[in-house]
Amino acid sequence: ELVEGHVLVPEELPDPRKLWKEFWYEGEVCCLFANTNVGKSVLAVQIANEIAKTETVLYYDFELCEKQFALRYIDPDTKQTYKFPRRLIRLTLSTDKLWAMGDKMEDIIMASIEGDIKAYGAKFIIVDNISWLLTSNNSTKTASNLVKRLVGLKKQYGLSILVLAHNRKRAPTKPITENDLSGSKQLINFFDAAFVIGRSASEADIKYIKQVKVRTGKEVYGEHNVMLCTIEQHNRFLQFVEQGCGDEAEHLKRPKATDISLKKARVMELKAKNE
Repeated sequence: ELVEGHVLVPEELPDPRKLWKEFWYEGEVCCLFANTNVGKSVLAVQIANEIAKTETVLYYDFELCEKQFALRYIDPDTKQTYKFPRRLIRLTLSTDKLWAMGDKMEDIIMASIEGDIKAYGAKFIIVDNISWLLTSNNSTKTASNLVKRLVGLKKQYGLSILVLAHNRKRAPTKPITENDLSGSKQLINFFDAAFVIGRSASEADIKYIKQVKVRTGKEVYGEHNVMLCTIEQHNRFLQFVEQGCGDEAEHLKRPKATDISLKKARVMELKAKNE
């Protein structure tokens, strides 16, 4: 508690705990975004699995059905499945029913999450995936309001929240930035931190993970030091396996000579018009 007339200085505050390397710290509302089929959910479950070894984690899965989820964590030969920690609680909500609720959808989601927080005493929440809201009416406003209300829950209950989302269409020749998060441009402002998964254009099996917004700690995995990974199944558990670090530029699509020529011609054309 704060004493009246006393301001805490950094030395008096405890260091925030890393929940997954430098990407997500305790007490943050963090965003993980990427294109579809790049591995967002695989990584999010991997993070949840690690935290759930000692803490209760609520994992809201709006995308995969039970069978789709189970098939990711089963040995194809022995048919044995991976045993998740008991503290990892996977929850689902029927998106079809929620969309039918219209303006009430946001209230229903938040009431359900808050009820689960109280019931399980959880401090760690993962929402997979907020982008399904973007197919509903008034989607941008709904997604923004939901994130703002999640921030409110964080403050009220002392939570750490990871929100998954898609990224907008972008030129594969350019680095991924925080502006590539799908939805309203203001959406990224509500997050304390954000990181993204990119697909390597030079090595088919390589994915890279990059920090694009940092408030706690340091930017370790920036543009010139992205984390390189492959997705592999070990002991029935599908996971990202680190393969060192590299420069993002090495994994971007190289522009074709014809594209460069066209851009130069366009620049010359515009310059001529201004003269």
